[in-house]
Amino acid sequence: MNLKRIVYPLFFVVLALALVLPVHAATPQYDRSTKVDLCVVASCASSSITVATGDTIMVYGHCWFAAFLNTPTDSLGNSYTKILTTNDINGVGEDSIWSATSIAGNSISVTISRQSGCNSFSFTVDIYSFVAGFGSTNRNALNINGVSGSDTLTMTISLFSIIYETFSSGNANSACPTISGSSGQSIRDSFSCFQSGNIAATSSALDKFYSSSGSTPSTSAYTSGGSGGNTVLHMTIELLNAGGSPSNLGTLTACYGNCGTPAVTLVNTNSTHSINFNNSITLFYEFQSNLNGFILNETVNVAKTYLNGQQVGLGIYTASCNAGVTPFTSACVGQQRANTISNPNVPKGKFTLIPSPIPVSSGQWVGIAVTAINSGLDLNDTNTIVPLFIQSPGTIPPLLNNGASFSSCTCKMGMWVYITGNTVGIPPPPVSSQGCGADVVCFMTASACGLTPSNCLIGALAFGLIYSFISIILLEAVSAKIGSNMTIPGGIYVLTFMGWMTFWSLIVGAIWFVILEILAVVVIFSAFFGSLASGQFRHSGKGGRDA
Repeated sequence: MNLKRIVYPLFFVVLALALVLPVHAATPQYDRSTKVDLCVVASCASSSITVATGDTIMVYGHCWFAAFLNTPTDSLGNSYTKILTTNDINGVGEDSIWSATSIAGNSISVTISRQSGCNSFSFTVDIYSFVAGFGSTNRNALNINGVSGSDTLTMTISLFSIIYETFSSGNANSACPTISGSSGQSIRDSFSCFQSGNIAATSSALDKFYSSSGSTPSTSAYTSGGSGGNTVLHMTIELLNAGGSPSNLGTLTACYGNCGTPAVTLVNTNSTHSINFNNSITLFYEFQSNLNGFILNETVNVAKTYLNGQQVGLGIYTASCNAGVTPFTSACVGQQRANTISNPNVPKGKFTLIPSPIPVSSGQWVGIAVTAINSGLDLNDTNTIVPLFIQSPGTIPPLLNNGASFSSCTCKMGMWVYITGNTVGIPPPPVSSQGCGADVVCFMTASACGLTPSNCLIGALAFGLIYSFISIILLEAVSAKIGSNMTIPGGIYVLTFMGWMTFWSLIVGAIWFVILEILAVVVIFSAFFGSLASGQFRHSGKGGRDA
């Protein structure tokens, strides 16, 4: 066998690996922060801080030794959820951590108000990107005797996570403690020392990125505390790696459902008021995602505060249906992915379901549902009409399997979700080979997506690689049959490989990959022929020195 028969297949293996191997996903990262220190009025707002769409906003608040704080709000209208809280050992005072996912890119100011009995408080605002959600949590409240001390919280974490941590220390000996991380953490924010009489206390927010997984201890410490008892409050939260491939290419966050124009536009009408929820019904909007990504949240806006025990329930469903099949029916059942129900006497304002991010693929059907336990539910409308569907009986059932058009109401009910995802090289959703009939493209698409359901392009490239090798083996057999009098030009091998990879990429609609493939080959061959030409020039002696 001559050298060419070894070099050509080896070249294709190297090129295929370079193109097929996925790009490493973006890992969660800390971006920036701001804080409000020792607020002594009813509410305080932070200085402006920039956020990007889909950023995770972490807010850590501490009321100094008495009472509680209200849920944060911000100038962009993001919805905050309390993730973790730790009362001190006497049951008074509160450390709390809230989080929100930014619905848009902008500068925001975060506001927190105090509840009765809270005379002074502080809070931080920390911005993180590429966070998929929250994993493990831990907390502790304890008394430590001595001018110095520490506390360790251990969690089992996933690969490429950040541990977000808060640590506070206070005493009644007028000694302002100093806080530090003993596990290599970075201190992102530290509060000024709070002093009232003999009481002295401070607190810090810390974090650390971990490239390992498993049981992970996180230790924080204080020094220069009081010689007597020191009250320590300690919390840790895992910020999960967003994952995905390719990494952050063409990423955007979009609003789906009935968002109004522009999103989100609410009006002061309530078309749900006359709907009879006493009959155990669930209303839902349905749509197809055009993103490969994650469902972040679902929101409605309650128009008034109820005193009759009214409760609102929300649910998110997904369904993967063949072309022409009606979603959320017995032919293509929607599976519940997340749900929540409000407390009795739901208050006026946004009511939001914030699950762990729910994976969704381009072309997949999504249903967002709402129900109530009593009639007379007033949800704010938007300025647009979107077809509304109903399932009865059932209140946020585990399956949406008998949905029908809800024609008795020309509703503009505002209900929406945000999906963040990838818009570059989105493969079509997995398609079952059943029902493809004589449609060869349908069958080939189903084959590629069936091989790697999470990413049809990877399956297509695997088939392209297999077909290329088979073709090259056949060409080698033909070359051997012809003998040494005639050889197959090397360009035929290149065209064979490029042809199959291009063909299978186009089957799943990944035009961007075809362009990338062509550019990669152009660069490689340009370098090769440039080097060859340079070598021939030197060999001819025309580029040598004058005698």
